[in-house]
Amino acid sequence: MCQNKISMTVPEQMMHPLDQKIVERHYQSHSQAVVDMINKHVIAGHTEHNAVMVDISILFMT
Repeated sequence: MCQNKISMTVPEQMMHPLDQKIVERHYQSHSQAVVDMINKHVIAGHTEHNAVMVDISILFMT
């Protein structure tokens, strides 16, 4: 399956909540957490019969 990479900038105030989710749900990385959130909240409802894999590269800039 072909995968596309995207980059995103996350507001500083969102990092702490994201880090908490990573710990709570035992994600291995920010990318894994974001991919899971995308799959659960955006893609899952539209792809009931199709498997979808999303890989995101996140750039954290200070």
